[in-house]
Amino acid sequence: MAALKEPVKMFIVQSLACFDTPQQVADAVMQRYGIEIDRRQCENYDPTKFAGRNVHHMLYESKSVSRQFAKETWTLKGRSQSALLSADYSPLRSFLQENERTSVQLCQAEIDRANSSTLLDWQLIDELGWIVENESLTYTNLAPIDGIKMVVEAGGGFIYSERAADQITIRPKYKKSAWDSMSINDYDKLLPESLVLDHSIDEVELDSFNGMTLTNAKNANTFQVKRIGTAGEVLKETVSNAMFDAVSAGSFAKAELSRFGKVEDHTFTTPINAQFNECTPWQTLAFNGSWWGIVDAVDVRFSHKEVKQTVKVERVLNE
Repeated sequence: MAALKEPVKMFIVQSLACFDTPQQVADAVMQRYGIEIDRRQCENYDPTKFAGRNVHHMLYESKSVSRQFAKETWTLKGRSQSALLSADYSPLRSFLQENERTSVQLCQAEIDRANSSTLLDWQLIDELGWIVENESLTYTNLAPIDGIKMVVEAGGGFIYSERAADQITIRPKYKKSAWDSMSINDYDKLLPESLVLDHSIDEVELDSFNGMTLTNAKNANTFQVKRIGTAGEVLKETVSNAMFDAVSAGSFAKAELSRFGKVEDHTFTTPINAQFNECTPWQTLAFNGSWWGIVDAVDVRFSHKEVKQTVKVERVLNE
């Protein structure tokens, strides 16, 4: 297997990010650099192949090169493939929902209007989401991803763009809340202290809200939600949304009431390896067998030598 210099490696990564096949990239390397490699070597840089599992697949948008003495650094910039649904790549439109639809149908329609091949994996509430009455969704000059965001946030969810596929996954903001019972099988990630390279903690004191009023001004419905085991007398600010029904309002309120009281935001830096692979927002993470929290954000940095991740974990101490 030919040893490759950094510019050649970066050319391979850039070409794969532009969706060239490994064989096309191998041919291009031969034509441009005069180096003969096979497609299997290119697959080492392809995140869709096992050999390249630590390389992220992104929509390549720009690059920059900086040079210092005896050192050249290439930086590739881009976003997940779902960026094709953003205003940078998709047309804007104004919209008024004329017919009753499910939340899933509304989001799929946003993808379809962009003629996109993006897959929709809906995991919020249930496989159909909730029923949205006609004329409940309306907006002006939005891209498809922004229309999807309006629907998803009405149900207390968020959009996750898969790192190695043209897919968006819709999930609730909190897979588990502090009042839920947990067993070992409920933990998605088990992080031992021995793998942590850096650990910092930010503490915040929030009001101990235990109830919430939600309204739908379109049909004048009002919903009162309280945290389980409480009287619901400490209310968060009232929220109104035309897409609220009993199902979506309950899901929205659960997400809002899940962050309360004393909260610790833990930030870990860890390697990504066979012992501990990449985290995903929404997962439950147990640290050193002593406490658990929800993965809130993940930042991955990689070179050809190593891959590290910075993981922000939200821990609510009101269990």
